[in-house]
Amino acid sequence: MQRFAWPLFAAAIILAVALILSTESQLPAVVATHFGPGGRADGFIPHDRYVALIVGLAAGMPLALAAVMAWLPRVAPKLFKLDRCKRWADPKARPAILASTATFGVLEGALVAAFVAGVHFTLIASHESVPPRLDKAVFIPILVAFVVLTLAACFVHTRATRRA
Repeated sequence: MQRFAWPLFAAAIILAVALILSTESQLPAVVATHFGPGGRADGFIPHDRYVALIVGLAAGMPLALAAVMAWLPRVAPKLFKLDRCKRWADPKARPAILASTATFGVLEGALVAAFVAGVHFTLIASHESVPPRLDKAVFIPILVAFVVLTLAACFVHTRATRRA
């Protein structure tokens, strides 16, 4: 799985950003970005700011997550107090644990990119009605899928690091 993680990560970010940029024209000049009770829009930002924000989130959050998970434990293990954990302190197990942690961060980053793109498509669907209304039938499955896949990734990562 580790050798497929980085290409999948790059593809997820590129695809999310491409999909967002290819569909942003479907949104109005002022975009509803927050929804209150009953799905009514109660927060708005200008279109250009929305595009910059959503593209920044789709690319920036996964990159930051991957960097923290793949790079930081290697260069600053004391920051995380990893030397206090038996498994991390074992010199034989440490390379496998670092590799598994990096893979987890990269795959979770890909999930975040997909989730941000899903939120964007939810906003497009919300703007099909006037005034904009959050379509829970679109948003809830995206949110549940993200949470379930994140929990599954956490479970797999925990099992992998225990075996290392």
